[in-house]
Amino acid sequence: MIVLAKLSATFVFLVVYAATAFAALLDILPGDYVALSPGDYAVTGYLYQREGVGPYTKGIRTGTARVNAEVAAVRINGFHEIAGMTWAWSVVPLWSQAKLVEGTMPAVFGRDAGGSGDVRISATLWPVANREKGEYLGLTVAVLEPTGNYSNQRILNIGDNRRSS
Repeated sequence: MIVLAKLSATFVFLVVYAATAFAALLDILPGDYVALSPGDYAVTGYLYQREGVGPYTKGIRTGTARVNAEVAAVRINGFHEIAGMTWAWSVVPLWSQAKLVEGTMPAVFGRDAGGSGDVRISATLWPVANREKGEYLGLTVAVLEPTGNYSNQRILNIGDNRRSS
């Protein structure tokens, strides 16, 4: 029973870590919700380094695993106007490399993964876009397309192998 609990905790650690390693797609960073003028286009690059340690069970670290990941993402936006409000489309491809750098995991989890991640396609509408006062309120809908590298032979993957929104 203890072995099963440790295996379950390890599985949860890697699934949660993999999700956070590629959350660059969904992170909100300063400037992401500043509506540019209709007709403008923007390209923004993001570089992340993330570290995951664990697994943890009930708040206590039960393993010695450490996974490091480097993530590069590019956000491409086009800004337009509809019904007097600014809206923008966005496409965000990413690339990542994740590697178990400390501790051990069962072989099924994998020791490393790399390549392209799932592409995020989104649209944002700004009901409030006051450029003079710097006041913005944006509403976003997004879809993650399963375009990333994925292997059903391991748990640590760059892509999710499923569409999500």
